[in-house]
Amino acid sequence: MGRVLAPDVARQLGSSNPYVRKKAALALIRILKRLPELCDDYVDRIATLLKDRSHGVLITAVQLLADANISDFDAILYYLTIVARSS
Repeated sequence: MGRVLAPDVARQLGSSNPYVRKKAALALIRILKRLPELCDDYVDRIATLLKDRSHGVLITAVQLLADANISDFDAILYYLTIVARSS
């Protein structure tokens, strides 16, 4: 079921409503915990959440990043550059 819902949840990450983005990120955390092989497919979506201005979305994005088992070293470096630019 997670494989079927993951694209719909990822589409909601681009919503204009920060509450919907936060809830979609929380749902994606639960999906990626059960299906860690999907983590590398959502690298760009997680990166856009790290640039969000809403504090709730940002906290959820950091939790999503912490829970995601990202195996691609380039993706990890990409996240580090995003975080370094924003601070």
